[in-house]
Amino acid sequence: MQLKQILANGKKRVLNVGVVLIFPEGFELAPPDRIAPEMKEKIVNLPFQNYHPTKKNIFVIGLVPGKKYSEITFPILSLDLASNKHVHFLKYPI
Repeated sequence: MQLKQILANGKKRVLNVGVVLIFPEGFELAPPDRIAPEMKEKIVNLPFQNYHPTKKNIFVIGLVPGKKYSEITFPILSLDLASNKHVHFLKYPI
């Protein structure tokens, strides 16, 4: 929290941070209509996006002020058990 970054004009400012999160295939960002209201409060104004249109399981956020966003909540949808019977929850490294 004490680290600062140097701006182009030479002034120091709060360090910006970003996140790249890679989940196993089948996970994806939740669409806005599927995000619970209490979670919407946590993620308001965060720039969520997929890393690539064909890689829906890789998410990117940032850059955002590290002091304000020391914890970030990701709105993700888990794997669909109906479409994949080989899914085993709680056995994925993140």
